[in-house]
Amino acid sequence: MYKVIDVGTDWIPGKEKLIEDLINLHLKNRVKYRTEKRNVCDASQYTTHIADHLADVLQDNLPGLIFNDKKYDPPWIYVSNKNWTQTYYHHHLPDNPHPSFYHRHLTTVFYLKNPGGALSIKDEVDLMPKEGQFVVFPLHTLHAPLPYHGEEYRIALNVNFFTKNTYSDFLNISNQTG
Repeated sequence: MYKVIDVGTDWIPGKEKLIEDLINLHLKNRVKYRTEKRNVCDASQYTTHIADHLADVLQDNLPGLIFNDKKYDPPWIYVSNKNWTQTYYHHHLPDNPHPSFYHRHLTTVFYLKNPGGALSIKDEVDLMPKEGQFVVFPLHTLHAPLPYHGEEYRIALNVNFFTKNTYSDFLNISNQTG
């Protein structure tokens, strides 16, 4: 189950400066990636306004969706190019999740910049998202950014959104682009 929503990027104020800041944040965190065995970094200081807008997009595109009081975790970014690319299937469930986590909550990936590279949703599809596309799927879904070896940076903003209700209340989608 997934949905791809075209939201564009024209609504992002100072987009080029933001992209530059996120690339610099990525470059500063590369040593930390290796020591902490992570390949993403917290970007909330730069991207909370984007996550707020994406929450509105979800509300508009998933009728019946009701957010928890805490709408989302702090956004993080995955930046890659020929010098830095990581691929492994993963999900965003916490350790020892409550059973309700398998029936609610969403993982999202917003492509702020995507000169190439795919997102694989295990056992379903390999997507080739364009810049400005917003991919939505259940929190427990195994997924992976596929290797990207281009010169330009690919920048994906990731946000987990938390819902009060279950998928059956709002996620009546299956493999949709819209």
